[in-house]
Amino acid sequence: MWGAFFDKCQVVFYVDNDSARAGLIKGAGATRMADAIIECFCSRESTLQLKAWFSRVASHSNLSDGPSRFDFSLVERLGCAIKNVPWQTIGPEVLSRLIEVGHWRGVDGSSPMLL
Repeated sequence: MWGAFFDKCQVVFYVDNDSARAGLIKGAGATRMADAIIECFCSRESTLQLKAWFSRVASHSNLSDGPSRFDFSLVERLGCAIKNVPWQTIGPEVLSRLIEVGHWRGVDGSSPMLL
């Protein structure tokens, strides 16, 4: 969604979750799903040639904390525009990472389940 704005830039990502921040710095998560999401991020980071830094921000200082809890009142008062996340693009990308490493299969051969 924001790739065109960050292409070949130095970017500071403020994260209010220490596990997520550590996973992004390490390049691996504590779960298979976290690994897949971080792999997608790293791929995009490489494609965009970013110089990324991850820093901690306390929830009470994080402007995106409200929206992450479906409370848009503050950011709307500040004049922010609401954009929909393109899940139809992101979902298949994460799923394909899980399939590549064999972490996705069907219980009865047809219905998918995360292992």
